[in-house]
Amino acid sequence: SSTERGFLEGFSFWVLVIVVSQALNGLIMSVVMKHSSNITRLFVISCSILVNALLSVALFNLQLTLLFFIAVSCIGLAVHLYYGVT
Repeated sequence: SSTERGFLEGFSFWVLVIVVSQALNGLIMSVVMKHSSNITRLFVISCSILVNALLSVALFNLQLTLLFFIAVSCIGLAVHLYYGVT
């Protein structure tokens, strides 16, 4: 006898959370990318990576490395240099 298995069988609640958050992230990024300049798009993508890393820390106890903090500093410096008041 064959048993019918559901499409989401075997996936946990956290998988659903990740899928929904990535879908919302994609929708927000598509709106930004449609109405902004190329440099702003790059900053949005970089900030998206930061948000995903912070969510991973909160949800999955991800251990951030020194390289992550160097990358965050570089992104912050780039945003400051581009948008900073001169």
